[in-house]
Amino acid sequence: MDNLSNYPKVIDYLRKKIKGTQWEGHLFVVGGCCRDMIMGRPIHDIDLTVDLPLGSVKFSRWLRSRHLTLGAPLVFQRYSTARLRLKAFPDDELEIVQTRSDKYGPHNADNPAAAFGSLADDCTRRDLTINSLYYDISADRMLDLCGMALADIKNKIIRTPADPERTFDDDPLRIVRCIRFACSFGWEIHPETMVALKKNPASIKIASKERIRSEFDKLISCQAPAKALEMLEQCGIMSVIMPELSPIFGMPDNSSNQGSVWQHTLRTVKAMAGISSDVNMRLAALLCDAGKALAYTRHDNGKVTFPRHDRRAAPVIDPAMKRLRYEPKIINNIIFLARNHTAAKKWGDNAENMSDADLRSLQYLCETRDRFERLLTLIHADNLSHTERPSLAGQVPAIRKRAAEFKASGTEMFGFNLPIQSLHIRKLLQIQPGQKVEHCKDYLMKCAFENPKLNREKCRQLLLKKFSRKAQ
Repeated sequence: MDNLSNYPKVIDYLRKKIKGTQWEGHLFVVGGCCRDMIMGRPIHDIDLTVDLPLGSVKFSRWLRSRHLTLGAPLVFQRYSTARLRLKAFPDDELEIVQTRSDKYGPHNADNPAAAFGSLADDCTRRDLTINSLYYDISADRMLDLCGMALADIKNKIIRTPADPERTFDDDPLRIVRCIRFACSFGWEIHPETMVALKKNPASIKIASKERIRSEFDKLISCQAPAKALEMLEQCGIMSVIMPELSPIFGMPDNSSNQGSVWQHTLRTVKAMAGISSDVNMRLAALLCDAGKALAYTRHDNGKVTFPRHDRRAAPVIDPAMKRLRYEPKIINNIIFLARNHTAAKKWGDNAENMSDADLRSLQYLCETRDRFERLLTLIHADNLSHTERPSLAGQVPAIRKRAAEFKASGTEMFGFNLPIQSLHIRKLLQIQPGQKVEHCKDYLMKCAFENPKLNREKCRQLLLKKFSRKAQ
């Protein structure tokens, strides 16, 4: 395999170590690593398999007995799997499994009954042909046991090595993986596989919520997330993963030439994919208009509007993300972004109507520079999705330019605290705790947005000038 530019050096190392031992002829590289070797793609994971009963565990312990590993292998007895790192290649984590024959029963997609099987058995349990290649380390050759994998890579075809209906019935999450790989590579899904994809979308419910979330995160992180999400919706899977979004799939947008709210959402996701690889930012792009599902209003003249849809995002986003086991911090951040992604709408295409106070108010709301930058990124992606208004593309760059000036002058408002406390306000104006104090603080904050270098004495002067007479 000398023609492979990305050939992992650890393979040569293992070939030398197993030569003349009981492992010679029984150790194989498998799955995505083989695919990426053929395609010349970067290799991130190296998976090995041993075609002997309990071979993976025994082989890992054999390596350990020869002092070749960093520490003891991590062993998972249920699936006869081991993970380890070699002293000679400390940056490469190796996962070693035995060749298996999995048996799925009703509603056990997450935990099939695993037993030792031949290489041929192991091949048929794989999700896709392109992930079913085996590289024989000892013989230095690639094995295409399903007889289709190499041709599918050459012809850019995505399909299953076994009957697709059986493959998806065993583990419905393979539907999501199939779509993800097709959209990541820009390949076509085989017609028979495509028919099977659409047959039983509700079956995905048998998978655990944690696995669904994991696969969904990988899908939205792929090279073409908008296309992948569109395919999920067309196959009926999106309505199962996030039923809260179902109302927007056919809901008309308020721009007559922009299609449905869902199509607008896909454009936002596509725009975000061109800006950020962060999975949470792509989720924010997907969910920022979720509130339109509750805010849809059709007027007597036929016009469609979504009043305060940003403020109605939480009741849609919260249950959807909780069901998929997203952490509270992630959920809260995405709700914040959705609630505020329209903050710049009133400032003009190039932020020409934005005052210094407007910008500082937004910085104060965001609390941190990181959250501020995330919000601007979402606003920018949303702006780019409005293809009928290309001039909007200049809005966020203009805001960022102004924000950079604030940073240089030390007049940002992230984490700003008033230089006067509630107790001092009460004593100064001789008022009791309550709304009056809060009203005073709100007034001072507005003053601070105009003059962020407001000191305590200036606060006292402003309060006395505006409230002392009323307080008396």
